[in-house]
Amino acid sequence: MVVFDKVTEKIHSLGSPLAVKASLDSLPPSYPDSYTWQDIRAELITPGLVPGILVALLLPNHIQPHDTDDADRTVVEMNVSRAILPESTNDEENDTIATRTLGLEVYRTISTQLSLHLTQQALLTLAAFTREADPWSTNGSLGLVTPILESQVLADDKYEVRKTLIAETILEDFIRPLFAKSKPEAITISGRKTGYKNTERKSAGADDSPETKPWKYTAPYSITVFKWAVEKSDEQIISENWPLYIPVLVTLAEDPDTTIRARGLKILLEFLSKFPNKSLAETGLGQVFTDAVMPTLSYLPGLTPADESVQLLKPAYSNLVVLSRKLYPEARYSAEKGCYLDRVLRDGVFTGYDHSKEHVKVAEVLVNASMEIVEEMGIYSIKHLKILQYLFNMYSPILDDPFSTSHPSSLIAATKAVQIVLRNCWPRMDQKHYQDEIVKMLTLSWINILDDVELAKNDPSMARLENHFRKELQLS
Repeated sequence: MVVFDKVTEKIHSLGSPLAVKASLDSLPPSYPDSYTWQDIRAELITPGLVPGILVALLLPNHIQPHDTDDADRTVVEMNVSRAILPESTNDEENDTIATRTLGLEVYRTISTQLSLHLTQQALLTLAAFTREADPWSTNGSLGLVTPILESQVLADDKYEVRKTLIAETILEDFIRPLFAKSKPEAITISGRKTGYKNTERKSAGADDSPETKPWKYTAPYSITVFKWAVEKSDEQIISENWPLYIPVLVTLAEDPDTTIRARGLKILLEFLSKFPNKSLAETGLGQVFTDAVMPTLSYLPGLTPADESVQLLKPAYSNLVVLSRKLYPEARYSAEKGCYLDRVLRDGVFTGYDHSKEHVKVAEVLVNASMEIVEEMGIYSIKHLKILQYLFNMYSPILDDPFSTSHPSSLIAATKAVQIVLRNCWPRMDQKHYQDEIVKMLTLSWINILDDVELAKNDPSMARLENHFRKELQLS
């Protein structure tokens, strides 16, 4: 006899599993007073009963012990996982979302009310719901899964559980097979740099299909799971298992889909913060990561929408600056580090500005990037006079523009950039034409601000801009 068919009938009558959950005190009279994990497992072979079973699992007081509890519960948890994980990025039907919410609550019931350890597959499933922006995430899913993961994996006494979950269950057993066919040519199957350079490097989108990229088309939640794994990895876990991370990091950073590429670059930034400098240098992965990130600097308006360009350029430049620090950590400033960043400045910032200076948001990103790079290069940023002149050519149109106050963030960025150039390139500042250029830029900008402040006396943003200039430029 089917144990939970009455619950399923009630679900159909109310139209939603969530409605049944909200009225658990009014279950059908024929609903069983008790059942075992074995009973629940047996019902899983009956089509269409998953929602009913999920509701049943939300009543832990009804579950009675049985000799085969562990094995039966493992099978049930796996089936719950299968029921709530998305099969595509368009999996957003209301019934599916309701089922997912119930499934996550089932895991919370097992963890908190029954005080049982969830299976590794269940924990992986919870990690798939740690990003609210994902289309398969439910309202409040992050709030549901976070405390469960905290108690089951992230607590101080759960370090070995976390290590096993990340290194074995997620990276080795789940992620590695999904990314096996889309491995970058610059990386060996073991996650190390190849010993030769392929001059006929194929495009990252050359074979963009479900067969070669199942992680993208049939298991889109894998990126969220991988992101969670990187965020929760510490330096020890990464040091012991870094070959498992590398192919995925490079694949995501080179993907032609701008959304995925942007996510990949942000994940790479998180990874680099924990990857030992020595390992980065000894393995040659610094060059691999540099080669993976540099092409993103050409994703500029014209071929790429401006908003997408901003999303890509910010993490790309951040990665390159971090790589320069980690590859050359022996000194705050060095000639080798200067050469590395000189390439980023010339091939990235200057080229990008030439192509997209009319796009305010993109120009602002490039100004901020130039500021960070010059600060990192230090005195080596004045190696070439052309670099210094080009920097002023970037900042001057922003500061001179009479309408620049309509984009305060760009104006503030340009002002800070001038300050950093002065601080790092001071040996060149004794040349009169540079002094004249700086005074002209700042004076015109200040006049424009005062004019607009007078016209918009009640605008608090203009008052803040004026105060910023007074403070930064020490104007009285």
